[in-house]
Amino acid sequence: MLRRPVKRTVGCSWCAVLLVLTATAPAAQSARPRETGRVDAARLMRDVEALSAPEMEGRLSGTPGNKRAQAFIAAQFKDIGLEPLNGAFEQKFSFKKTTRGTVQDVPDAANLMALVGGTAERDRYVVVSAHYDHLGVRGGQVYRGADDNASGVAAMLAAARWFRAHPPRQSLLFVAFDAEEEGLQGARHFVAHPPVPLDRISTVLNLDMVGRGDKNVLFVTGTHHYPALKPIVEDAARGRSITITFGHDQPGLPPGDDWTQSSDHGPFHTARVPFLYFGVEDHPDYHKPSDTADKIPRAFYAEAVEMVLSTVQRLADASGAAAPPRQPRQGGALTPAEQRIVAAVDAGNAQALALLERVVNINSGSMNFPGVRAVGEVFRGELESLGFTVRWIDGAAFKRAGHLVAERPGRGPRVLLIGHLDTVFEPDSPFQKFERVGDTTARGPGVIDMKGGDVVMISALKALKAAGALDALQLRVVLTGDEELTGEPLSAAREALVSEAKKADIAIGFENGPGDPRTAVIARRGTTGWLLRVKAKPAHSSQIFREDIGAGAIYEAARILQAFRETLGGEPHLTFNPGVILGGTAADLDVALARGTASGKENVIAAQAVVMGDLRALSAAQFDSATARMREIVAKSLPHAESTLTFDEGYPPLAPGPGNERLLALYDQASRDVGAGPVGPVNPDRAGAADVSFAAGHVKMVLDGIGLMGHSDHTPQETADLATLPSQTKRAAILLHRLGQGAAGL
Repeated sequence: MLRRPVKRTVGCSWCAVLLVLTATAPAAQSARPRETGRVDAARLMRDVEALSAPEMEGRLSGTPGNKRAQAFIAAQFKDIGLEPLNGAFEQKFSFKKTTRGTVQDVPDAANLMALVGGTAERDRYVVVSAHYDHLGVRGGQVYRGADDNASGVAAMLAAARWFRAHPPRQSLLFVAFDAEEEGLQGARHFVAHPPVPLDRISTVLNLDMVGRGDKNVLFVTGTHHYPALKPIVEDAARGRSITITFGHDQPGLPPGDDWTQSSDHGPFHTARVPFLYFGVEDHPDYHKPSDTADKIPRAFYAEAVEMVLSTVQRLADASGAAAPPRQPRQGGALTPAEQRIVAAVDAGNAQALALLERVVNINSGSMNFPGVRAVGEVFRGELESLGFTVRWIDGAAFKRAGHLVAERPGRGPRVLLIGHLDTVFEPDSPFQKFERVGDTTARGPGVIDMKGGDVVMISALKALKAAGALDALQLRVVLTGDEELTGEPLSAAREALVSEAKKADIAIGFENGPGDPRTAVIARRGTTGWLLRVKAKPAHSSQIFREDIGAGAIYEAARILQAFRETLGGEPHLTFNPGVILGGTAADLDVALARGTASGKENVIAAQAVVMGDLRALSAAQFDSATARMREIVAKSLPHAESTLTFDEGYPPLAPGPGNERLLALYDQASRDVGAGPVGPVNPDRAGAADVSFAAGHVKMVLDGIGLMGHSDHTPQETADLATLPSQTKRAAILLHRLGQGAAGL
């Protein structure tokens, strides 16, 4: 179980903020007989004992014990008579993990999936899930994981047995996830590569630690986000001998107490698939070798699984037309302090618009050093008025104007806010001024990319200060002066940003992203340039392909490029593009200008070729793998040819991860609570490189793309949707406030 950085008990002081339901029904509500007797309790415990047996070696992903658990579950699926999905029970995937600073490949992880077809709506699904991996062997001790999460898998198998004999209206998809303990890797892969359309999944019911109800309490999480699911659970709970408690999903809970992203239901919630999570609170054997089957109270566990079956029955027997809304609740959840923050944003909107117009009217093309500094001076004044200590980092070392860096002490989490001062419009551009083109729109150079984002940042900080909430955060701000045309060397140009990131836990970028307020960025591909140079033996064309002559430089370059395509093509999130190619007797390329000349004759074998391109990947590991394979291809030269391949420094990737997903979920909820609607993740393949990526390797959570919205950035039609200035500011301010209250769980 990945979820919990802190211990908790039902009787602790924060329980007052939970919505609690004791599922002992009044007599008037007990007309339906209590649903029981469907679970073979002895078989349930045998499955737990088998999965937590010493020979399973703790089921750590990628180990022989994990493979034995896979085989056990697949055999159970087959014995029960479940249908393989798309011809197989396995959904294979790979991932990388870091152990004590060493990156390790796990190439053969697998989710296990099986189907019970619905009687009326076969193409609509309720997913019943549980992760089967655990912590493996540590220090010679087997972490057996009976409750975490052999109990969930055994419960899922019990449900599969019942519903195989009693199929409901909708189809049931039973999924045993791998690598939950490694950051929800299996669930993330499922959502990224869904075997059934996500919009055909009515609900996900996730089971993680459902056996150790030491206090006779089973928690249900998710109904705060999807209130339509609560009556279904309440109905299933009536007459139960165990207590069903709703909670662990409301905004503002102390660190570790919000379970919205704590297990495999998290990626589904991020993808807007409604979920219910069933689980118990921590117990003394959580994540210890002593989590063994004999500690599970049999009567509680059997009744908990009966409760699961009753809930699944109601979910899957509902018509698809009556499925719960796919969008979580919106609005109505602001605390009095948050209401003051929202009011401060509204009160300051006119001032924010004036600030936006002021900075847009200052030309700050990347190479207009005085203009970049002038914009920096405006924001220096704004930040100093908020109590920040501000300094200017001179850019002479990297041939640019420089950066504005600020810090403000506080008592809460360490948060880095990132923006940039420059634009793509130099002083010789005809596009120079802020211009209102309607009540809610304005054009101007950098109005959304990203002076508008800088104003959103400043305005959110002002609202927090006005509400007395700014001291709850330790804040750092970096506004770079060369984001649009990065200085060289890149390491020097981003030294200040990286230095500040190392002092932070959370990084938030205020770029405009794709300009859609319904999205934010939690993953970006990085990019690097590559240069291939080929030399070969020149000769008369009539001698080409002779053993002592060879094929020439152009054929060698073509071989390499085709091998790149054959070897790397089709890998998710990986692209490689040859943008310029020259070849002949002589080939000269000006890399800085991306132009060159080539000369030769049709009857002369080419002596030189040069190719310049770029490489984009979603993680450092994917970059390393791709560059290694490219170098291997280049090294296998044709006879009498010699090639070299070099790579630029490039922009690092912002890899996806549970921390980023958690931060997006908090931002999404803040957006809903201020009435600005849901926010989902941008496809990382459509998100270009940005400064926030330089922070990604040093912080635990990253979010970007929450600046001012609009369209046509980098063109003379760059236009801001001014109606999004207050809404973007409100949700950024509420997010920052909740981070200050410990919502990130750091």
